[in-house]
Amino acid sequence: MKKNSLKSHKQSLIERLKTRENIQDYLNAVIEVNPEPEIRVSMLLKALRNVVDTKFGISKISRLTELDRTHLYNMLSESGNPTVKSLDMVLSTMGLHISISATDLDDEPIASGQGTRL
Repeated sequence: MKKNSLKSHKQSLIERLKTRENIQDYLNAVIEVNPEPEIRVSMLLKALRNVVDTKFGISKISRLTELDRTHLYNMLSESGNPTVKSLDMVLSTMGLHISISATDLDDEPIASGQGTRL
């Protein structure tokens, strides 16, 4: 990707992520369009990193959460594996929170693992 394309992508994100509601919609859209759990988590972390980079900056989030910058870089990478506590701390600094909602699956319970039905 050319430098101008990267700059325009970042500028576009800055424009779209002006409010908490826009950030919420962006992160929820990333979750909703990725059906596979592993891909969904990876893309959510990448999107969250985009929000942090374009809207707040790693240094500011590090200062506000008291999480080490290196830890933040690692947890917000596509292969990151943040704890729920760390993820909640980052979201809270942006005025967001973790929420759980039911899926559109039928009422059969799901077994633990990769979404295998009982």
